[in-house]
Amino acid sequence: MASDEWQTLSQGTKEFLQFLSYAEGSLAELETQLLLSVELEFAKHADVQPALGEIDELQKMLIALKRKLVLYSLLATRHSPLRPAERR
Repeated sequence: MASDEWQTLSQGTKEFLQFLSYAEGSLAELETQLLLSVELEFAKHADVQPALGEIDELQKMLIALKRKLVLYSLLATRHSPLRPAERR
């Protein structure tokens, strides 16, 4: 996302997007731990496969949600009676 787009987002939207980024990071960390558990033979691939599938689905959902939030926020800003630079 370009910095000018980032500046037009509301503070609440920015904070929620940051929260979603943390959630993405947590999913990636969990995925890494599950893969390591298989590689180090603490678990079988068949045992962790359902969780890996859920992680994949959640990652896709988070990406889609973040895209929609940015798109709708930018559209709402463009159609606002006052542009962000004019608001004070």
